[in-house]
Amino acid sequence: MMLSHINLKVKAIWKKLRNKGYRDSFVASQISNTIAAQIFVIREARGWTQAEVAAKAGMKQSRISDLEDPNYENYQTRTLVKIASAYDVGLVVRFVPFSELAKWSANLSQKDFLPTEFSKDGIVPEIELHEGFRVVADASQTPATTVGINDDFDIVPPLDIGAPIQLTQTLQ
Repeated sequence: MMLSHINLKVKAIWKKLRNKGYRDSFVASQISNTIAAQIFVIREARGWTQAEVAAKAGMKQSRISDLEDPNYENYQTRTLVKIASAYDVGLVVRFVPFSELAKWSANLSQKDFLPTEFSKDGIVPEIELHEGFRVVADASQTPATTVGINDDFDIVPPLDIGAPIQLTQTLQ
């Protein structure tokens, strides 16, 4: 099962994090590897060159090359803000407990590296249901389509019958 594999990864990371030197190295490597990978993955997904990203961010191409290097560790917040602006995505920089960092690191997937740009983004309304199920309305519709649930936990069709909905089970 995938969940037990993730738990084993978290446990292995947590065991190593008992060492202060490892914790410091782990934080630094998470930052440099994740930022470098994201800058590269987003650029490649959009079919942009380093020079195109640089022009949109008001930087030199060599700077983008440095930022895509996972061994580079001299990130400045204002530089990352410029990159976020060039890609038209948000940027989050925050302090977290090591337990959260370990779980995040163990659960990291390819989709985490490719945020949606603002023009394709939207807030998807969610309706929490009985026993960990939820209905997600399709926010790609204009206006967003909403659905309901009756007492028998049947999905009540949306007003736009052709609009797709998604029923997912949440892990608790």
